[in-house]
Amino acid sequence: MMENNPFGTQVGRYPVTPSLLSLFEKPVLVRMAGERSYARGYKYFKDGVVTRLVGKGESVSATVLGTFDYDVKLWMEGAAFEFSCDCPVGMEGTFCKHCVATGLAWLERSKSGGIGAENATSDTEVRAYLLKQENNILVDILLDAAQKDDSLARRLQLLASKDGSKTGAIDSFRKAIDAAIGRRRFVEYSEMRSYTRGIKAVADSLGPLIGDGHAAEVRELAEHALKALEKAFHRVDDSNGLLGDVAGQFEELHRTACRQAKPEPAALAKFLFDWEIESEWDIFYNAIGTYSDVLGEAGFAAYRALAEAEWEKVRPLSAGEETADRFGRRSRIGYIMERFAEATGDIDALVAIRQKDLRSAAAYLKIAEIYKGAGRLEEAIQWAERGVAAFPEHAGGLNDFLIAEYHAKGRHEEAIVLAWAKFEAAPSLDTYKNLKKSADHLVLWEDWRTWALDFLREALASKNPEQRRSLVWHYRDGHSILVHIFLWEKKFEDAWMEAVKGGCSKELWLALAKHRSKDHPADAVDVYLRYVEPTILLGMNPAYHEAVEMLGEVHKLKTQLGRPGEFTAVLMEIRQKHKAKRKLMKLLESNGW
Repeated sequence: MMENNPFGTQVGRYPVTPSLLSLFEKPVLVRMAGERSYARGYKYFKDGVVTRLVGKGESVSATVLGTFDYDVKLWMEGAAFEFSCDCPVGMEGTFCKHCVATGLAWLERSKSGGIGAENATSDTEVRAYLLKQENNILVDILLDAAQKDDSLARRLQLLASKDGSKTGAIDSFRKAIDAAIGRRRFVEYSEMRSYTRGIKAVADSLGPLIGDGHAAEVRELAEHALKALEKAFHRVDDSNGLLGDVAGQFEELHRTACRQAKPEPAALAKFLFDWEIESEWDIFYNAIGTYSDVLGEAGFAAYRALAEAEWEKVRPLSAGEETADRFGRRSRIGYIMERFAEATGDIDALVAIRQKDLRSAAAYLKIAEIYKGAGRLEEAIQWAERGVAAFPEHAGGLNDFLIAEYHAKGRHEEAIVLAWAKFEAAPSLDTYKNLKKSADHLVLWEDWRTWALDFLREALASKNPEQRRSLVWHYRDGHSILVHIFLWEKKFEDAWMEAVKGGCSKELWLALAKHRSKDHPADAVDVYLRYVEPTILLGMNPAYHEAVEMLGEVHKLKTQLGRPGEFTAVLMEIRQKHKAKRKLMKLLESNGW
């Protein structure tokens, strides 16, 4: 058995009654993992790669080292044994080799008289013990721990370093960063949690150094890590954003270190600007905002001067022009300039920036929205109209904008002309609704409705593919568009007649059957029976459930008609025809059929 946990992995579960420790004997582990996984887990255990082994109550957790490090947890939940591991196999809810290794390690510790789950010493007791010890004892404990923990060893080296030996300590951290981030092969999605955990561990070890007086060194190391991460993004599947989160952690370390070290503002501004406009992965994105307290007025001015000089090199683009840098340096410098304009509230400056790229209808719409947000409605409308003229075939959003603004200014006739153009270009229930909304302003809906329905019927009757083309995208089946419209208008009889005349989609037929059930149950039965067999033939559990639901409606309606025997005959035919489909048969039985 398995269930999802909040972290996206699977939690495995076995109903048991013994204690947790008794489950780690070989026969039980083999039964849960299988011979092959047990053998691999045993090797991991013997190789000593189970680390951070901690037990508390009826729960054990550990990290198992390898190409990637994986977190394992084994615990009792009432009368059930549960387990999780964030390796690819464990994420599917399988008791993997890492779980085996963890169980064996805990079993060995318990049998050798180590700290067991039942007698673990609390953190409070450990602290009280340490406070009573002499300094030399604490030093020995700390050095012993540092031999087993590289991040602790690196931190102690840097804390203890004089100017002459500091370079070696920094170099040790740099090598740790390279080891954690560097991978020769592609890192798959399922491996990302373990891969990024190692990088995050290095980042975590850098944080305390800022408060220890090593802010400048942390800044240097964070920059080194971010350079390595930019290369790593090309060879990982970061669909879950974990590597992006780690990059954000190093950026935060960099900001915190800069606040402490207080670098020269103009030099920092140049560093941040150069990186922001070159980064493909949004490293130091919106630096002028996130580093404002560090840059101060001098740094802000230096950053702005750099941005304006770069912006001067950007040439204006209009419809039809292309650039190889569409989503690169050009867009990043544009974003930076917009932030400056927004900071000063200069609407005309913001529009001037936007005007350098008028290659799409969306560009005109954005300028119209900027002017509307500033309360300059006439200019907003003018820009939207210019956009429609420049992109008549792609002006959907602009037309919506203009329809709303025309109505707001009482220009209803102009608005309905645009609404009709949208409906004519892309007939659908949505454009039909919008046409009604515009016509209602003039109390002329009945006229426009007649024209709209005549237009649809003419297009449906036409043998010219071009005249039918705009209907195909939304409504591929028969007269579905008219059926959909009549259902929305609650003209159920008209919808039924249209479906009978020209056909419609399965979804609409079933919607019609639902409305037809009360006054015309025989019609509804015919619809349901028409789709039961094709649905069963899809051969999937959701399809079986849908087919049984339709049979339930047939059963209810046949009973209502006083013909229950007819349903029995239908059921017998289905059972005979599909008796090999065991899941379907079980569903029928669960309904008492």
